[in-house]
Amino acid sequence: MKLRSPDSRAPEAREAQQQADRGFTLLELLISTTLSGVLIVAIATAFTVMLSSQGNAGDRLAISKDVTFVQTWLPLDLSSALETTDLSDETELDAELASYAAPIGDMSYNHTFVDSTNVLTIVRPDLERYGDYFLVTYRYEQRGEDWRLIRYEIRNPGTASETISVVGVAHELPAPPEPDPSDPSAVPWQHGDPATHAVEVTSRNQVILRPIGEDVTVNFENGDSFTTGGAGLSAENELPTNYSGQLIDPSAPPSRCGGRVAILLDTSGSVPIQNGGEDLKDAAVGFLDNFTGTPVSMQVIGFDYDAYVMTSGDGNLGTYFSMLNEPAKVQAAKDRITGIPNQDGSWSKHSRPNGTGAGAYWWEYALPTTTNSAATNWEAGIWDTTMQAVAGGNAPLHPLQPDLIVFVTDGEPNLSRRDSDLSPVNESTSSAVREGQEAAEIARSAGARLVGILVGNKADDTGPVNNIESVVGENRWDGTVDNAGNIIDIGNAASADLFLGNFDQLGGVLRSIMIAECGGTVTLQKKIDTGSSVITPTSGVWQYTTSVGTRELDRDKTSSITFDYSFEDGEVEQWVQITESVVPGYTWQGADCRADGNPLTVGPESDPASEVRPNDDGSPGVTVKVKADRAISCRMISTPN
Repeated sequence: MKLRSPDSRAPEAREAQQQADRGFTLLELLISTTLSGVLIVAIATAFTVMLSSQGNAGDRLAISKDVTFVQTWLPLDLSSALETTDLSDETELDAELASYAAPIGDMSYNHTFVDSTNVLTIVRPDLERYGDYFLVTYRYEQRGEDWRLIRYEIRNPGTASETISVVGVAHELPAPPEPDPSDPSAVPWQHGDPATHAVEVTSRNQVILRPIGEDVTVNFENGDSFTTGGAGLSAENELPTNYSGQLIDPSAPPSRCGGRVAILLDTSGSVPIQNGGEDLKDAAVGFLDNFTGTPVSMQVIGFDYDAYVMTSGDGNLGTYFSMLNEPAKVQAAKDRITGIPNQDGSWSKHSRPNGTGAGAYWWEYALPTTTNSAATNWEAGIWDTTMQAVAGGNAPLHPLQPDLIVFVTDGEPNLSRRDSDLSPVNESTSSAVREGQEAAEIARSAGARLVGILVGNKADDTGPVNNIESVVGENRWDGTVDNAGNIIDIGNAASADLFLGNFDQLGGVLRSIMIAECGGTVTLQKKIDTGSSVITPTSGVWQYTTSVGTRELDRDKTSSITFDYSFEDGEVEQWVQITESVVPGYTWQGADCRADGNPLTVGPESDPASEVRPNDDGSPGVTVKVKADRAISCRMISTPN
């Protein structure tokens, strides 16, 4: 190998080396300095963005940890609750804790909380020591610069052996709000004031205003919020159940859609006299169609001279059929309704033949020929939703009570069932109304919400309106039905007592009630395709995630789960994705989704007629178009591996 000296390099290489050794000219130095400045600014900007993003990620991580702690403690405490209170004033709180009756007794404690506000205090049974109870109190406090939610567990409260254990549950809560500078009377927030800006506690409700536990919303400093909750099984609070009476997982907030609904239909002869027979039948069938596929249990009762159940055969009072899982019984009720012939405008008041069979004419019972076919017995209809049909004044309640009673009539009552054997007796209108009022009070005291719908020409008559108002309540519906434009404004349907309208508007009125109860919901059931048949699994847990959160469908506890979706002002529909978590041993196949008893149209989002499609990201599940005025049900189908 030969070594070569530097001077032996090519002339062009020597020239390049000499040029490099000379350094920068002034122009080159200015250019390089300018470019360096630009690069430094760009790098600094990128670094600032990266730091900002890292800070946001840190906030999200901290809030995620808080959510984990909240979900770990709160549902468990609430599901074991005997009593709960969110009183923030310490004096009022102490008085309530001291006022509990046996077997709980005085639960006031010795500990003094300083600079601390109660947001939720729970009395729990001590499972380790039967007959004993302890307290859990969640409190809003400042620790250093942070505002936190702290859980205190107080054992042996008010005794010499009282002990307290403390857990920090959430650390990213907002500080108290500043007083309104425009309000000279405004004062700063202080402990003892409600801390709803940080933690909101609301009673759960099903179809009616009956508490079944609490939902707790924790608001975070960055504006996010998280809601969880539970129902006090120890306090015998009611939980939504499926049609067979099995409990839904208490740690998952229940849907507003569910419970037992009874619809009472006036089948007296005055209905076809007003040409309202076909409208009433169509509206009632539509009501059942609207609820089909929801976790609602239904009963249909007709009333005229007396009351009767409009299911297959004569049916039994106090029984319900599932709108989710009993299609044959739903169809039988619809057939019973549509089986009444069209007699609009051609009714002869005194000509009904006896013994023609159930449901053959516009009143159910075979009556003496002298009985007026327009007989109407409000008391009988309302009574039969609530009380067992036995003689005497001590009739027991039905084992299953309705949560919602929808009472449809076209006139005023002229009978009651207050005879010694509860058979119908003629009454003056005022007396029959009073008997209806008493039956309504019994129904409400048993937990039902009772709403009345007065249709036909009496809906504009002050006397009949006042009479039905005295039975169902004075809060009138402020919505509207526009048949020409096919538009329903549901107004205050969720809280109204009395609905008024024409027969041709009845379908829209009933739909507004359904929308208030179950509109904008999706109910899921799990099915397994074995190849030879599609069956319902008797056990197993399937988890579903959508924009409103994650729910578990545990077949040991429930037959379905329901998601509720909210809508912005002016919004009437939205696409939502529902994803099923992978369950070992099964492969996702697809979904069968329906609304109003009819299949949804399958197609891409670009197709205006499309209502359901596979998930765009390929995940197991389904994407559906949810509308505010309907309830959707989907059978989520898998195959065994």
